[in-house]
Amino acid sequence: MQAVLLLLPLLAPSGAILPEPTHPGIRLIQHNSLQEEERAAAAVQAEQQTPVQQESNLTTTTAQSTHVDNNIDAVCVTAEDCGKERYCQHDSRDSRCKPCKGVDVSCAEDEECCGLTLCIWGQCSPNATKGQAGGTCRLQAHCGPDLCCAFHAALLFPVCSAKPIERERCFPASKHLNEEDTPRKHCPCAGDLHCQNLGRGSMCLRAVDSSEEALTDSLYSAIDYIL
Repeated sequence: MQAVLLLLPLLAPSGAILPEPTHPGIRLIQHNSLQEEERAAAAVQAEQQTPVQQESNLTTTTAQSTHVDNNIDAVCVTAEDCGKERYCQHDSRDSRCKPCKGVDVSCAEDEECCGLTLCIWGQCSPNATKGQAGGTCRLQAHCGPDLCCAFHAALLFPVCSAKPIERERCFPASKHLNEEDTPRKHCPCAGDLHCQNLGRGSMCLRAVDSSEEALTDSLYSAIDYIL
């Protein structure tokens, strides 16, 4: 082999440039050296990234990971955007997909509860039906005939509540235009009862004629005078 290499310059035409002989081992060393230079350049570029760029890369990776993980914390509009066993948690700033809640866990909507459980009196409850007492509501039609959709002071959101019966305390209905459809502040009296003002508050009573009403008013006026 060495003899052939020595004869090449003698056999080549005058003035021709011969390729520089390269041993296979030399080419391998050059290839490895190139890979090391590329890795070193990538490491330098990573070190030169600002904290904002690094955080952006981390956020992108995390977002891709959470999207694969059944859309947890992904932006949503409805529960259908979140996948199985997830619900869309609505917030004033944005809405995010969250894991559904188990039995006896606090809730404000039916869609927050897992499986067939419903949100009753602020807790995910099994064996419940829509429209029952304590169920969440947004319209009067969401509640049973003997119930009304009214805001609950302790829960801070409307639920199907029992209407006051005869001689129970009541509150006169407001004149709100949408009162028949939207949740109320107080439920009206049940059945054909009417919320009547008795001087010291109102009570659900049956309709009375003018003479009975006058007698009732005079009776309560006398009681107030004595007290």
